[in-house]
Amino acid sequence: MFLIQKVEEVVVSYDDGRKTIGEFILSHPDTIHTYSIDEIARQTHTSKASIVRFAKTLGYEGWKDLKKDLLREKAHAQNADGLDFNYPFHKGDDEATIAQQIARVQQESIRDTMEHLDQPMLAQCTDLILHAGKIVVFGIQPNTSVVQLFQRKMLSIGKSVEISDFREMGMSAKAMNSKDLAMIISYSGNNYSSEPMNTIPYLKENKVPILAITSGGDNYLRMHTPYVLTLCSQERLYTKIANFSTEESLIYLLNVLFACVFARNYDQNNDYKQRSARQIEPGRLKNIHIKE
Repeated sequence: MFLIQKVEEVVVSYDDGRKTIGEFILSHPDTIHTYSIDEIARQTHTSKASIVRFAKTLGYEGWKDLKKDLLREKAHAQNADGLDFNYPFHKGDDEATIAQQIARVQQESIRDTMEHLDQPMLAQCTDLILHAGKIVVFGIQPNTSVVQLFQRKMLSIGKSVEISDFREMGMSAKAMNSKDLAMIISYSGNNYSSEPMNTIPYLKENKVPILAITSGGDNYLRMHTPYVLTLCSQERLYTKIANFSTEESLIYLLNVLFACVFARNYDQNNDYKQRSARQIEPGRLKNIHIKE
């Protein structure tokens, strides 16, 4: 998780001056580095002590250190074409502009994900899936809706993938063992007391390998597994129109995982898929003809 996303977490976690200061930072992303601590205190109707406390909440000694990292992160994340992943279109844009901007977000999200894809790590994750006795995915909406596409693809080559029910994640985790594989999908990767991160202690107790799919930077999820695939991390957690980038990035990573699994036993998987289609499709087509 990157600094700007951590600022968002502070905003939703506190109801004191830290919330106000965080909201000010989020609403002035391009100019926040130009403000002095006195100016921010005046603009937010808080105090210099409140701003220092805000910085300490994020692990900094004071505003200057925090401001340096905000500026550094902004420079690193700046898209060459000025593409805004959070607000790719604006009020008054016509349909053609919107369609073009969404296409750009999706293309850039895939490109960014591919550039951060570690090949040895991908090979290890493929091994985990291939050798797992049982695969269980832990996540919340809308990620689990995307996972259903992966689940169906895996089923088409005879590999079952379970998606843990939100209300039963703890029970699912405790029922797993070292021969299984847990896939945890979380963009923030924090909130260790909430689903799906609160399953990690149970999984580690049972020595269950964990394959994490999460954003870049440091977070709780990354700290607890060596097997990590990184989502495109240009989106904020909350201040955005929709999960355009994250969803496209997740679809891409899951498609890559499926393709790598398929390729390890290419002929066998292709034969299985074709045989299954020949057996299943005639029945489906027959039902369609009957209904017609």
